[in-house]
Amino acid sequence: VPTIRPERYVKVKPRRKMKIPLTFPGPGAELRVGENGSVSESIVVAEAVTVGGLDVSVETGVSQQNDEHHGPRGPYWSDVSTAAIVYIDNFEDLRYTRTTDGGTTWADTLIKTGSINRIACWFDKETPGDTGTKLHIIYMDFASDTVFYRFLDIASDTARLGTERTIDNTVTIDFGAGSNRCSITKTVGGNLLTCFQTTSEIECNRSTDEFATSNDDRADVYEAAAADSDYAMLFPANTADNNDACAVFIDRSAFEVTLKMYDDSANTWTEFATIIGAITSSSSISNVDAAVRHSDNHVLVAWHRLINNGIDDLLTSDLTVDSIASPTVTAKTDIFTDQDNAARAAMLIDQNNDDVYVAYLKGGTYLSTMDVVFHKSTDGMATWDAEQAYNEADADDIRAVHAGRSVSGAGGHFMPAWYNEDLTEIFVNLSNDISIA
Repeated sequence: VPTIRPERYVKVKPRRKMKIPLTFPGPGAELRVGENGSVSESIVVAEAVTVGGLDVSVETGVSQQNDEHHGPRGPYWSDVSTAAIVYIDNFEDLRYTRTTDGGTTWADTLIKTGSINRIACWFDKETPGDTGTKLHIIYMDFASDTVFYRFLDIASDTARLGTERTIDNTVTIDFGAGSNRCSITKTVGGNLLTCFQTTSEIECNRSTDEFATSNDDRADVYEAAAADSDYAMLFPANTADNNDACAVFIDRSAFEVTLKMYDDSANTWTEFATIIGAITSSSSISNVDAAVRHSDNHVLVAWHRLINNGIDDLLTSDLTVDSIASPTVTAKTDIFTDQDNAARAAMLIDQNNDDVYVAYLKGGTYLSTMDVVFHKSTDGMATWDAEQAYNEADADDIRAVHAGRSVSGAGGHFMPAWYNEDLTEIFVNLSNDISIA
């Protein structure tokens, strides 16, 4: 019988995978393990054992492509019980894992066998007025040099996955995930708009039928094909043309975050002269997130000024995207100022009351001993509540976090998913999540 040291973690199998912090009364406490090396659910431990909160292991054996360059996507909630997270496994296959019990248990399913190293997702419920339950996924396969599209109907209990469609098979996709970019959104009018960038090509494509027959080449939002280039995050606009869109653009060479507006009828992108904000690092890692607030169709943005530095601020802005020529950028209150060893951002908006949540990673030591923490605003980012802890395990080399961006009428949770680099696992927490009805 092996001896388990205090504060180690125990994998609980077979029905549930989770990490449980155990506090033992002292050295020598023992735990009986089955012949296969796993612990049964009826755990027998020494007396006076206390069990901590729940950091649930959503998936193991996850690719290191899910590191700070990428990260898992989700959870996206179709209702208060049902959600999905999309990720790349350690065979570079694209998979999703789904819960139907509010995040307690998860079951994974293959989407695409291949050499996937970059993905982006857009959930129907992120688009104002849309009550659908499809998750629209764009993914880049470097072995076949193809950009694909496929949808996942999160609410369906049967035929969840749609037909795989080819967006572009004439592009050279780089092996390294950090050299590729992609994004996708769904406009209020229902069009899908995608963009991608490699070291040799930039493209933007539009479809009116989920790429079944419609696949139109559009003006490019990216500015140049290059390694470790800029980032573009696509969102629906709020103009008179309900198929217009916008992009939060991380311009690494100019050290700034900017707003670009897409005119669907004119097929043009216009960069607004007033920048969203400055960044003082050209990091190849995106430390920006944004989400659409449905009550007024504004895009809310959070971004780091300078990650892993004592002068880092986590800033916010409110974008009024109702005009191609003259949108409005309104600076809001910083979430924190002058904080070292922090990075990443994961936003979610409760569309029922406009509450805004932003999670991020905080050290400790940058990339080695990081925790997931979050703040909440109930007044449009004018003020922020105090920092709240999220993960309950000891700080570790957490590299990425995502929150799904939007929960609306059917309900869901603010339950950020994070990626642990050395464990190659994705986790959520069940005691510090916030239920949204």
